[in-house]
Amino acid sequence: MQRLEPLNRGVADVGALEVLRTSGTRYVLVVDEPRVFARGEWRQTVAALVASGRFKLLVADGPLALLELVGGQSPSSGGEQPGAGSDPAREL
Repeated sequence: MQRLEPLNRGVADVGALEVLRTSGTRYVLVVDEPRVFARGEWRQTVAALVASGRFKLLVADGPLALLELVGGQSPSSGGEQPGAGSDPAREL
């Protein structure tokens, strides 16, 4: 979890991205959680991750933002990926 901490600050850190790729994780959910983010800071975090070019914003709804890891992603079998025909944006 420590290696993923830079994502909470909006930093697409190489180590954090490697953890996501290694685990087959393609989606990241950013939640406006007061214990993690100061007021309004979560939106800045989402914007910074998207601006890094490593993530694409799929949907933002209320206090939630669903991001997809882009570029060079080759998820492992059984990774966290939606099934065929599913829409991760609608599964929130």
